[in-house]
Amino acid sequence: MILFDAIKVHDFEDDEVRLKYEMVLSSEMYLFEMSSLKHDLYLMHQQQFLFAGGTILCTSIILVLGRMRYLDKKTEHLKYTDYATGLLNRLGYMNQMDKMMNKGEPFTFAIMDIDHFKSINDTYGHLVGDQVITYVANVLKKCCPQNSVICRLGGDEFVICIRDHSKEVAISVVESIREDLKGYSEYFEVTVSMGISFYRGEAVDLEKLYQQADHALYESKKNGRNQYQIFQN
Repeated sequence: MILFDAIKVHDFEDDEVRLKYEMVLSSEMYLFEMSSLKHDLYLMHQQQFLFAGGTILCTSIILVLGRMRYLDKKTEHLKYTDYATGLLNRLGYMNQMDKMMNKGEPFTFAIMDIDHFKSINDTYGHLVGDQVITYVANVLKKCCPQNSVICRLGGDEFVICIRDHSKEVAISVVESIREDLKGYSEYFEVTVSMGISFYRGEAVDLEKLYQQADHALYESKKNGRNQYQIFQN
């Protein structure tokens, strides 16, 4: 534009020459303005592209972080879950029991074995044995109060932890389990033996609590199975 300002139209005395110059000058100014406009449009496109790219990047980061959180939760769930039954596994059992005992929260603690489970496996095969395990797990889920801790420690051994330390509630839950197990198959019965102990917030560690319930479970088996016994101090 400085060049255009320096040359005045009145510097040309010849009208024809001045007219030609004005046409040239108009064309040059038009081209200059078009070039400037193209440049502005290019910058606008660049800004829009950067903005769009930034938006996509932010959205991608959010999605990735969300996916990572989901996978972390999934991994945590799998770490503490028995794959065959959906119950807590031994690690999940230890984790939950530590939390409850650290709070001093009273509860009923019961250990359970499926009666003659080895004979079921040997007679009908491990596939049927696995079905019995799943059947028992489903009965436990149905009969135990909703906030109970239910675990499969391994094989045919289960632990249930009822967040109530009254003897009446414990017996009611245990009896409902025994009743619901009836009628599994026309070929054999599914029964369980149980040992029960109570935690009332006293200074007893988990190993000691397990030993108490295990002692009661031994009494159940010794007395003919298909029953429960309560640990007596």
